[in-house]
Amino acid sequence: MNEKIMSEEEKITNIGNIIYSSVCALTLADLIKNEQWFAGIIVSASHIESIGKMRLHWRFEGKISKDKIDHLTLDETIMFLLASGIIDEKAYTKMQEIKNARNDAAHKVIEVSKIEKNPKKAKRIIEQTIECLGALFNLPIKDALSKMQKELRTKK
Repeated sequence: MNEKIMSEEEKITNIGNIIYSSVCALTLADLIKNEQWFAGIIVSASHIESIGKMRLHWRFEGKISKDKIDHLTLDETIMFLLASGIIDEKAYTKMQEIKNARNDAAHKVIEVSKIEKNPKKAKRIIEQTIECLGALFNLPIKDALSKMQKELRTKK
């Protein structure tokens, strides 16, 4: 067995990652539940950008200034995550699709009505974000979120 023994600080950081990512995922799940497609796409890109930058800060602490990472665009953040090995090509492709959907929604007035008329695509993009949040921390967030939602339904 080749398991790494974690320090108390690493354990606390991992718990924090799980909580933060889960809160973001629950926010997105709530937007899906309420069929807030436009907001869901905008928030999806925002979560990818902010959490992606947070992961880059942790990976390159002391090597790249916080200011340089903070000034990366969403596209640059996604590319840097791939180049640094934090995400794989599958997550990269999903994040690019999320970015493109956000750009269309935020910058093209005609796309807003398309989003509302195509909820299946919007839902798929928001669900992809939940998976990507898990990829950023190497956590199966979607599985955990599904279990939490099932438990909540059975308790009602």
